Amino acid sequence: MSLGDFKLLPPSEEICVSGASLKSLSKDVPGGLEALNIIRSSIHHSDREIAIVCTSLLEYSLGNLLERSFRNLSSDQRRELFEGTAPLSTFSARIAISYALAIVDKSIKSDLDLVRQIRNAFAHTIKPLNFDTPVIADCCKRLLAPEELHPPKKGNANFSHKSRFLITVEGLWFFLQGPMTGSQIRTVTRPKISPQTSDQT
Repeated sequence: MSLGDFKLLPPSEEICVSGASLKSLSKDVPGGLEALNIIRSSIHHSDREIAIVCTSLLEYSLGNLLERSFRNLSSDQRRELFEGTAPLSTFSARIAISYALAIVDKSIKSDLDLVRQIRNAFAHTIKPLNFDTPVIADCCKRLLAPEELHPPKKGNANFSHKSRFLITVEGLWFFLQGPMTGSQIRTVTRPKISPQTSDQT
């Protein structure tokens, strides 16, 4: 088979979806148990997929948490804050404002920023990367959640870099589902959960 075997379709016949449909795909984010299952099953996927998909779930969840701390917004008002080039359209902006509003504490902000930086590295680096790549591994070692959620005990094996990332993502995801209604702003401590992502080395 060669390139000559492929028939190029004119633009009007290209098999694709419209720009509007493509945009809607990014808004179709699973929640609840479906999101949690994605995080827990991602251990079986590539490191790049893990970093990008799991972080997208956190970014979306943080946006929802922020929105619940605001007054009721119309759809237009929400778009002005969260979509396109709006002030809260990026993960970094959402992290910064959630810390400024005391929705997250310093340790959670630190972990969110590290997860964001790890995601960006995987998303924007063309060369192969994995969680054991030195610069990625260093970020994973600095994550605080694994020790907070699983206090080290004598004789315990260390978590792999990938496991540290996944434990952190799951812990943060649970936190971001936390109880906030209307304009109430609360700082909630990390839940003491037991993620099924041990993959220990």
